[in-house]
Formats: sequence, structure tokens, C-alpha cells
Amino acid sequence: MRFLRLDLIRIGPFAGRTLTFDQGEFGLHLIYGPNEGGKSSSLRALSQWLFGIKGEKSCRDHFLHSHNELRVGGVIESEAGQTLECIRRKGGQKSLRAGDDKTAVDLDDLHAMLHGIDEKQFATQFGIDLEQLVDGGMSIVQSGGDLGQSLFAAGSGTAGVNQLVKSLDAQCEQLLKSSGTRAAVNAAIIDLNKARKALSDASVPSKQWQAIRDSLHDSIDKRKRLDDEIVELESQRDRLDRIHQSLATISSLKDARAAYSELVDVPALRPDFSSQRAETVAALTAAKAAVQSAQSERTSIAERIDGLLVPQAILDQEAAIADLYKNLERYREWLRTCPGLESERQLLKTRIDRVLTQLGRQTGDVGSDGATADGSGADGPGNLRIGIAQRQRIVELAEQRSGLIQSAVEAKADVEEKARQLDIETQGLAALPPSVDTTQLRSAIDDAQKLGDCDQQLAEDQQRLGGLIERSGLLLKQLPLWNGTLDELESLPLPSLDSITRFASDWSSADQAIDALAGEIQTLEDSIAAAEAQLNALQLSQDVPTEEELTDARAQRDRVWQTIAANLSRPPATVDASDSADQFETLLRRADDIGDRLRREAERVAQKSRLISDRDGWTQTLETRRARLDAARCNRQNLVDDWKSLWMLANIDPRSPLEMREWLASHGQLVELADAIRNQTLIRDQTCERIQQHRTTLWKRYSETFPIDSRDLDINDVDPASGSNGDSAVGSDDPLRQVIDRCATRCKLLDSISTKHEQLSARIDQIRSQQAASQARWDDANAKQARWQQEWSVAVDALDGSADLTAAQALAMLQAIDQVAADIDKSAELANTWSNQRRLIEEFEASVDQLLQRLDVSPSETPKDQTVADLHVQLRHAREQKATRDGLVVQRDRVEQQLSDALQSQSKLAEMLDQMRREAGCDSVDDLPEVERRSAERGRIEQQIDSLEKQLRQSAQGTEIDAFIAAADAEDADRLVPRMAQLDEEIQRVKVEQKDRSESIGGQQKDLDRMDGSGDAAKANEDAEIALAQVRQHAETYTRVKLASVVLKRAIQRYREQNQGPLIDRASQLFAKLTLGAFDGLRSDFGDDGQPIIVGVRGTGGANSEADSSQPALTGGPSLVPVDGMSEGTCDQMFLALRIASLEQYFEHHPPVPFVVDDILVKFDDARSAAAMEVLAELSVKTQVIVFTHHQHLIDVARGSVPADRLFVQSLEDASPYRQTSQASSGTSAKVAAKASPKKKSKPAKKKSAAPAKVASVPDSQQDGSAKNSGELF
Repeated sequence: MRFLRLDLIRIGPFAGRTLTFDQGEFGLHLIYGPNEGGKSSSLRALSQWLFGIKGEKSCRDHFLHSHNELRVGGVIESEAGQTLECIRRKGGQKSLRAGDDKTAVDLDDLHAMLHGIDEKQFATQFGIDLEQLVDGGMSIVQSGGDLGQSLFAAGSGTAGVNQLVKSLDAQCEQLLKSSGTRAAVNAAIIDLNKARKALSDASVPSKQWQAIRDSLHDSIDKRKRLDDEIVELESQRDRLDRIHQSLATISSLKDARAAYSELVDVPALRPDFSSQRAETVAALTAAKAAVQSAQSERTSIAERIDGLLVPQAILDQEAAIADLYKNLERYREWLRTCPGLESERQLLKTRIDRVLTQLGRQTGDVGSDGATADGSGADGPGNLRIGIAQRQRIVELAEQRSGLIQSAVEAKADVEEKARQLDIETQGLAALPPSVDTTQLRSAIDDAQKLGDCDQQLAEDQQRLGGLIERSGLLLKQLPLWNGTLDELESLPLPSLDSITRFASDWSSADQAIDALAGEIQTLEDSIAAAEAQLNALQLSQDVPTEEELTDARAQRDRVWQTIAANLSRPPATVDASDSADQFETLLRRADDIGDRLRREAERVAQKSRLISDRDGWTQTLETRRARLDAARCNRQNLVDDWKSLWMLANIDPRSPLEMREWLASHGQLVELADAIRNQTLIRDQTCERIQQHRTTLWKRYSETFPIDSRDLDINDVDPASGSNGDSAVGSDDPLRQVIDRCATRCKLLDSISTKHEQLSARIDQIRSQQAASQARWDDANAKQARWQQEWSVAVDALDGSADLTAAQALAMLQAIDQVAADIDKSAELANTWSNQRRLIEEFEASVDQLLQRLDVSPSETPKDQTVADLHVQLRHAREQKATRDGLVVQRDRVEQQLSDALQSQSKLAEMLDQMRREAGCDSVDDLPEVERRSAERGRIEQQIDSLEKQLRQSAQGTEIDAFIAAADAEDADRLVPRMAQLDEEIQRVKVEQKDRSESIGGQQKDLDRMDGSGDAAKANEDAEIALAQVRQHAETYTRVKLASVVLKRAIQRYREQNQGPLIDRASQLFAKLTLGAFDGLRSDFGDDGQPIIVGVRGTGGANSEADSSQPALTGGPSLVPVDGMSEGTCDQMFLALRIASLEQYFEHHPPVPFVVDDILVKFDDARSAAAMEVLAELSVKTQVIVFTHHQHLIDVARGSVPADRLFVQSLEDASPYRQTSQASSGTSAKVAAKASPKKKSKPAKKKSAAPAKVASVPDSQQDGSAKNSGELF
């Protein structure tokens, strides 16, 4: 697959532009666009064309065009040669259109062209920008060059594989650990066990609870049976109610069905039958009236036609009469103008004779053809006419005479002026002093000026040095804990910043530990005091017994009882049991009293027990915290001692680590200032040395120009600024700027002398050349004047034979001859016109006589013109009569047609009425109204039956209507109301019983809730449920994350095992080319942990070619360079080599997909950029490669490294205008258009690529068109 065209119709800053990619088979296409030129917009347009335009909120390309107007399209060609032209607009499934932007295109067609590739895969696997390249190189370094992760990242285009693996493992550690309590799953299990134990302690089941629970279930079952009974009773009551309400409807339906049975034989006529029958009868009546009217009109027209009389003889001569009438006015004009023509011809003859006499020529009669009376014609010897060429020659010579005279005079004056100027310039050149060469002096000035304003630079260096010294002194005074010099401060043995940071962290941790323990101790003391107060309050209100007191009372009771039992086994006479019995009774009552109080005051007992337990626990914890606090304070004191010992070598009594970190920063500033002072001193000294060198050189070259004495200089050469002419000496201690100015002034004066030499020499040469040209012009003017006189004598010989004739006389004679010739021509023309008019008059009169003869009319004395006018009047009257008769004939034909149509309509309407009679089934048309009435009655009854059945369907509620009617008929209508009342009473009774049962259930539920434990049991149960949900949630999350981690690692391992060999070999070749031989290639190795890694191979010749390796080259063989020993740019080139090798391997088993590159060569120098272009050109043999860039110099780099038949350059500014397809491709239904023949290998393009693009000025506001990369390819 490849792109043939990208149409930027309306998107971003573009409107109607097109980028073409159809050159070559695939090719390397370089698209140049300057900053703000629309490069980023064109990249996003490519992605949005293939995968849809972003929504209005997330779209970044609708700042020029509205979001609804956005359009981007193009043409894709598959590997089979099929093409798809489509345009993308905003929207979902309907957003893809054909080339006409109207016909919808199925998205599956585009997906098939893309081979199922989605937007993310296209951007990562088949696209790369600078951020992806840098991230890829960094990911290789962060993974330690892990071979599997590096290959997987390059193959998938995903740079963060290492971070993803680490992130998944870290999430697993946070969720579950084999040992520990802080992980989420471990902590949730602990909470669950605690909640279950609390629930077990709070819930104590018993037989009573079981009995109440069984009774509750029995009551619930009974209430359910009562609910079912209520539903059954209400259903029966509803059925009887529906039957009772439908009795009247059922009766009406029966009556309607009976009436319908009487009309079942009546035909069911159409709804429009009556109206159609009435319209047909009315139309038949109208047709009969039309027949009668047409017959009457036909008779009237025939009578009028018979009464007309048309003169046919006049109409037969219509053409002749019309022709004569057409020429009538001409005839009258001819009669009027003939006498005047003859008079005018006689006047012209008189004027011709007079002019000929003045010219000295022979006069005579002039005939109608312009010939003279002596018989000489126009071409005879007596002809007056002068030829055109001869006439033109006389005029030209007359016009040349004054010009020739003027040219001769001016040429002579110019020769004399040039001789005078030559003498003046020759004297000026002789008076100038000789010129001197100032090349060496000017070279010395240029060398000095290249340094800029050295005096100012020296002053600035000195000022900068003073400022540094002053600032260092001020900072040294402000530095606490130190009284020495700056040099002594530099040599102090100070601790490192890492040590200070570590002490600061330890110091802060110690302080935080002490504060935390002190806070805990205070909290524990407050809690113990609060518990003591609550115990005292309980004791004061009423002594609360404890389980220990009950145990003691029972123990005393048992001991007394044991004594009594022992005494009972003895003889009665030997035992006095009265005291023991009284004591036992007292102890028995005391134990029972404590037990009863424990049951009655269970809550207060539990509270007292909890307070005592909490107090004892807090007391034990308090002792532990106090011991920890003493240890923390001791640790802090040890830290202080170590801190002071750290600064003993510098003889400084330190403050806190944070303060000393600030002190160390100030110390660093002073050290930097000391180094800056040394550097600035060196710079100042170097500046002074350069100034002295140039001052010496300038003085030497200045002295070499002194052979010319200043007295030889003209007063105009004096420098207007200094008032001197350059003779002032150059001092050895003068500022360099002043020395340069004096030398420049000297150069200017000497150059002015040389310039004047050159100017005067050139002026003399120019004047001599002009003098020779002027002399030649004077000679030429004299020769031309002589030749003119000879030609003039020949030219005027045709006039009177005198060579002394002036130009004015010759022109006057030519004018008189022209006037005579014109009069002769006009006289001949008048004679010819008079003859023609006489002939036409005679022909017209003959035609009139012939016409009268054809009309059988005798000639009369009437003038011919009047005769023609009368005949035309008669012709017009005859035409009117004929037109009237023709109109009546047409009208008669129309009436006859109307009569025929009326008769046909009458017959057709009669047939229609007979057809309707047959349809109604009656014998006569007159019976139709009665049949229509009965048919309408039948229709009304049918509608009534439909309406009643609809009502019954609502009451039947799904039961068939006839079944419902039968059920209603089976019921006794008089007993329906009593039965419904009886059912209402039964329903009310059952509902009362249901209510009582519900109240009983509520009471039993309350008893069960009271026996089910206190609020602690409910809270413990809720806590257990929450903890169980958390365990389940965290466990599910852990399962997903752990599974993702395992799957990802196995995928990376499998990808490495499948592609390690060929991919590393190809990437090794590309890496060597991209690094210009600094590395021989890549290979796999094993790291310290035994895992396979990727390393660079550097040969002995490249050991010093790149300063990015910390590994020294082994003598006599190549060295292996790990990725952490490579520079950032080399890591980027390694990732690029792996990416391209992965793509080449992918295209060996998959169809080609264009590879889009966005300005990845920003950090490459020209040499490595050229190597990268060559690598991309090699990839373009297997797939189309499109490179977008902001940098115009890459065009020259590409042209110097890529063959012309593979490289195609375009500029976004010079993109072709977009031409929309008028309609979808014919025969393809706007889908994939297959080519007529199978695709053939395209021949390499013979033409060179386009010229370098000019810098475009297309605005691309609201977008990232600058040279920086946004991290987003599309």
C-alpha cells in the first residue's frame, strides 16, 4: 500500500492544496515546510484522513475553517494496483466520501486498504518523530541494553517498554507480598480477619432466636398465601365487572349483526360510486349540448365562405407587382437626379481646362473615360499622372534637404568641441602627482578592523575584571564563618555536597522522629488521663462490678460450701454448722447479686472493662515510646558530633546542614568568581597584545606610503574631519581606533589620486574616440549632401525638366496635377452614373407595360409610377379577401373536429353509465340511486359492527370476542351485582387478615433483630463485608496486573527468540552506517545478571573516533561498548537502526505500509544526516517513506546522498492546487477502482526532483509549527 496524493482541501492553514506521492514505485518523499508553514497541520491531516477528524473540542485544525467545513482527502493504491479516492469530513460512519464529496464510501473499503491497522499502531509502528527517537534511545539505556526489551520496543515502536515492565512489577509489589502487612491484599485480609472475629464475638445464637426465626418464616409463608388469594378474588371480581359493563355493547352488536344479515346480498359499491355516477350524468348532458352547438356553427361558417369573391388574376401576379412596388421609389429618384448629373459633368470639364493651361499643358475635351481630346488615353504619352514611386521619391528628397544641411553643420561643430576638450584633459593629467599602491596598508587596516572595536573591548575587559574583583570582595565579606583570602578559601578541604545532603536528611529524620515520639507520648498520656477520668466517673456514679469480682465471690462461696459439705459428712454432734450456713448464704447472695448486676449493667460493665484494658495497654505503650525517645535523642547527639567532626579539617564551626549547604553554595560562587577573574585577566592581556601587534603593523605600512609629498596634493584632498591632508604621524601609543582612522584617511587620499589618474586617462581615451566618430559623421554628411543633389535633379525632371526647381515648387506642382487627375476621374464617374440610371428607367417602364399586358389591361396616359401604386392597392385588397376566406376554412375544420369529439364523448359517457349499471346489478340506470342508498346502509352497519367489536376486545382483554359473548350469555345478569358485592366483602376480609399477619411479621422481625446482637454486631458484619470486597477487588487487580506482566515478559522473550539473529545482523549494518564507521556494528552479549544485552562493537580504527565511550579499546582487536558508555546521540542512532531493521523484517512477511518520519535529524550533524538519508532511501525500496522537516539544508543533504530516481522533494508553499473530482469514478460506485491491467513495476523517474523549496510564509497559528517537537507524531 502507498499514498498517491494527499489533498489538503480545507484544514489547518491550508485551502485547496495537494501533495503528490505518485513518483517512482515507492520512493523517499521529502516534504519541506518552514516554521509556521503548516508541517504539523499536514501531519495531523494525514492521520485524520485515514482515521477520522477529531471532535470540535480536541481538534486543533479549525482555526481558519469552521469544524463543519474541514475536508481532507487523497488517493491510496494497494499492492495489487487498486486505488481508492476518498475525502474525510467530520462525523462517524458517514464521514468518508468519494472524490465528489457527496457519494458515501464504506469504511470497510478504507480498512481493507490499511490491512486493519488502527490509528495507534500506524502512529507508533509506522511513524517516528524526534521525541519517539529520543525516548527509544533513553529506554535502551534505562533497561541496561536488555536485548529483548530493546528489540521489542523497536519492533512495536513503543519506547517505554522498560518503564512498563518495572511499573507492572511495582504494582504487583504494592498489591501483594509473601511476607508483610502493608501490601493492599495483605492489609485487606488482616482487616477481614479482625472484622470476622468482632462479628463472632458480638453474635451469640440461641434456641429462642431459632424459634422466633422459624415463626417468622411461617408467618411470611402464610402472608404469601393470603397475597395469592387476594389476587385470585380480585381477578374473579374484575371478570364479573367487565361482563356487567359489556352487556349493553353485546346487545347492540347482536342487533347490528341481524340488520347486516338482511343487507348481505346488496353489492358493496365503491365509496366514490355515487359521486362518479353524478359526474358522468352531468358530463353526458353537456356532451349532447356541445353536439348541437357545433352543428349550428358549422352551417353558419359555410354560408360566409360562399359569400366571399377573391380576384385571382391579381394574386397570380403578386410577385411582379410586389417587385415593381419595391423599386418604385428608386424609379422616382432616377427621374429626379438625371438632369443634375449632366450639369455637374460640364462644370468639371471647365475646371480641368483651366488647370491644364496653368501647368502649360495642352487642353482638350475630356471624355467620359478621362482621356484628353487629342486622343491620348490614361496610358498614352499625354498622360498627366505621376507614378506612385516617383511621387514618393520627390516627397522624400524634399523632406531630406533641411536635415542633411543641419547634420553637416552639427558634425563640424562637434569636431571642433572634441579637440578643445582633449587639450584640457591632457593638461590636467600631466599636472597630477604619481599614484601609490595602498594594497598592503588597506590589508593591514582590514585585519585590524576584523577584531572590531579593540579599544572598547579592552575597556570592557578591564571593567569586567574590575567588576569581578569587586563582587568577589563583597561576597567574601558576606561569607560567614570565614576571615581569610579568596585563594585560601579555594584550597579549603570542604565536605562534599552529597555528604551535606545526607547529613541534612539524617538530621531532618532525627528531628522528625523525636517530634513524632514526643507527639505520641503526649497523645498516650492524654488518653490514659481520659480513661482514668471515665473510670472515676463510673465509680462515683455507682460501683460497677467486674468479671474478676464475680469470680472472687464465686470462689469464696465455693470454699465455704466445701467446708459445709465436709462438715455434713461428720457426725452432727461434733459440728456447729450455724455460722458456716449463715456465711454461705451471705456469700451466695453476694455472688448472685454480682451476677445479676453484671447482666443488668452489661453495657456499663463492658465500658469499664474496655477502659481498664485500654489504660493498661496505653501505659505499656507509653513506656516503650519513652525508651524510643531517649534513644532518638541520643542518636541525634551522635549525629551532631559527627557533623562537627566533618568540618574539623577546614577549621570551621558548622551550623545546621541546611545552613551549611547554603554556605557551600556561596563558597562555590566565590570559587567560580576566582576562576572567572583568572580567565578575564588572561582575556585582557590577550586583547592588549593583539592591539599592540596591529598598531605596529599599521605604523610600518603607513610609513611606506610617504614618497608623496603633501605639497603635491590638491587642496581638495584635505580630510574635512581632521583638517589635515594625512601627513600627521602615527604614534606608537595612540589608541588603535585612532591609528586605523589615520591610516584610512591616508588610503583615502592616495586612492583619490589613483582614481583621478584612471578617470582622466579613461576620459582622454573616450574623447579621442568621440572625436574620430564626429569627424566621420562630418565627412558622411558632406557625401550625403552631394548624392542628394544628383537624385533631386533626376526626380524633378518629370515635372518641368528644370533642376533648379525648389522643393516647395515641386510639391505645389504635384498637388495641382493630383487635382486635375481627380477631376478627370470624377467626370468619368458622373457620365457612367447618368448612363446607368437611364437604362434602369427604361427597364422599369418596360416591366410595367408587360404586367398590364398580362392583366389584360389597356395602356393609358397615367404615369408609370401611379400605375404601379394603383396595382399595389388592388393586390393588398385581394390579399385581405383571401386571408378572410382561409380563416373561415380553418374555423370550419376546427368546428367539425369539435363536433366529432363531442359525438365520441357522448358515446363514451353512455357506455360508462351502462358499465356502472352492470356493476350495481340493476336493470336500468334510473335504479342506481336506490342501490347506492342500500349499499351505503350496509357500509354504515359494517362500521358499527367494527366499532362494537373494538369495544368488546378491550373488555375481553385477550379473550376471543365470541367466547367472551358466550361467557356473558352463560352468566345471570341479575346476579352479577350481588356476586360482585360478595367478592368485595371476601377481599376485604382477606386484606384485614393480611394486614394482621404483616404486623405480626414486623414484631417478630424486631424481636429477632434485638436478639441478633447490639450495633457492634451489625457494624462488625458491615466491616467484614467491606473488607471482603476490598480483598476481592485487590485480588482481581493483582491478577490482572500480574497476568499482564507475565504476558508482556513472555512476549518480549518470544519476540527476542524469533527475531534476534536476522534483526541484530541487519541493525548492525545500519548502525555502522549511521555512526559513520565509529562503530563496526552491534552484537548480543550477557550482562552481570546473566541476561542477554545488546552492545556496540568498536574496531581498533574507531577507538578514538567518538568520545562517548568509557571502555578503552583492547589492543589488537575490537572492543564491546555497553549502552551506558554511549552518547545520547549514538543511542538514538542505535534505536533508529533497530526500528528500520524491524520494519524491513516486517515487510518481508506483510504488505508495505508507508513510513512517516517527522524531523528526527535535528540532533544529527550533516554527515550523519546524510547517512540517515541513505538508510531511509534503502528502506524506500520496500515501502514508501515520507519525511517532513523544518530544515531546508536537509534538502541539499538528501540530494547529495540519495539517488535522484528515489528522492522526491516538495514544499508546502509550492503544493499543487487541489482539483475536486466532479463525480465518483464511473463503474466503481465510488469504491475501490481496479486498474484495467495488472500493476507493473514502475520505471525509475528520469527527471530530477523539484527545485529547492523557497521559504514559505503560510501562517499556521494556534499550532506547534516551530522547530521543537510536541511528542505527538500526528
